[in-house]
Amino acid sequence: EDLVAARLDADLVGRGTHEILVAAELLARRGAHPGERVEMATTIAAAWMEAGRPEEARRVLDRFSHEVDRIPTKATRSRALYEMAQGWAILGDDARVEALAGDLSRPDAILAELGAVHGEAGDLDGARTLAARVKDPGARGKLLGRTARARVEAGDLDGALALLPEIQDVPWRTSILQAVGVTRGEAGDCKAGRAAADQLLGVPGIDPKTIDLSGGMARRSPHPRVLAKVAVACARGGDLDGAVEIAGAVPPGRQQVEALAGIAALAKAPDRARTLLAEALGRAGEIGKPGVRALALVSVAEAHLARKEMPQAREVLDAAWEAAGKVEQLGLGDARLEILALLGAVGRCGDAAARSRAIDAAFWRDGALAAAARGCAKAGDTETALALAGDTRVPLWRANAYQEIAQARLDAGDPVAALDAVSRIPSERGRVKALATLGAAHLKAGGVPSEDISRILAGFLTR
Repeated sequence: EDLVAARLDADLVGRGTHEILVAAELLARRGAHPGERVEMATTIAAAWMEAGRPEEARRVLDRFSHEVDRIPTKATRSRALYEMAQGWAILGDDARVEALAGDLSRPDAILAELGAVHGEAGDLDGARTLAARVKDPGARGKLLGRTARARVEAGDLDGALALLPEIQDVPWRTSILQAVGVTRGEAGDCKAGRAAADQLLGVPGIDPKTIDLSGGMARRSPHPRVLAKVAVACARGGDLDGAVEIAGAVPPGRQQVEALAGIAALAKAPDRARTLLAEALGRAGEIGKPGVRALALVSVAEAHLARKEMPQAREVLDAAWEAAGKVEQLGLGDARLEILALLGAVGRCGDAAARSRAIDAAFWRDGALAAAARGCAKAGDTETALALAGDTRVPLWRANAYQEIAQARLDAGDPVAALDAVSRIPSERGRVKALATLGAAHLKAGGVPSEDISRILAGFLTR
């Protein structure tokens, strides 16, 4: 099938269907096996929902629903059932979800998804009814947590806090209190914002085995992190003095530096910003562990970048790179990947590329190349970004790099260049995922079909 055939399809003709998402659907039909086709279909359905077209999401799920029955293995079929049920849950189709949940050995996760959809739509009674049926504490916490977060987004902070006693899950309690604190800070009520954050005083870390990115293992309280975010929210709300006062209450360390840098990025008076950034830089220098110090310095560089102070951002990034280099082994959360992305963003793509290629470990070298590509794409250097992504050998890093480049080109108003980047993703599944994301964003931005878009999409379909 090609794009011309797609436009003649009885289900699509005359519907104004967005052609990028049509192409994604046609690629999904070519999936290697039914489980893969279901996975890609639910991704496309979610993209239609994101774009505000639920009727198209429903059509896609209906068209691919029969694929579940073609899956021979129990484990793969169970996963496909869950993915299909999740798609119907997003649409709020209780009957379809209930029917599929009956075939699942562990229905809690999908019932929680459906309950969360009810809660996010403002149906608190429906959410609580489904929560009562969910036995797994983690799934129930997610249901109620998403419901509470939706209340925050709707401006009903008291309603969100009223749900808090029913949420025992520490990550979700933290998320809700942070959302309430940030919302109140942005509204100019720093005292109430801090009070929300202070409800986390004494709360232990989410997991005693949480990886401390400084290289050790620790049980860390979420309070400093949330307090720092409330401080920046206060600055965003216009109360710079209140923001600085809260930042002063954050314990010395990375979070305090992030708070000071975030406030400085928002300060209107240049002198005040310089004072805050100097203080943030000094506090960062006091951090003993080099990996943590590097991450703190990254936040200072980001503040300079936000203020378009490129020379200062580059200088701080060099200091961050030096600190990160004292950590012997690259790992998840290492500052070097973020530094490389920022080096690209401040116009030092050649430097970012050279530093990436000098990393010995092949896996992390690929991660570094992908990070540098992301930064160069944001800076508008698409040629260098594509070259860096092309040198990446790990499929996941490579796909992510091309998707970042595609998003940057779409943001710059060049959907054809965005699709060219997507076409370079090595796997069909990766291309479908990227097309779904790109198609939803293009449709939401009011993008319309064009001959150039049709031409490049035809290339996808004739591979």
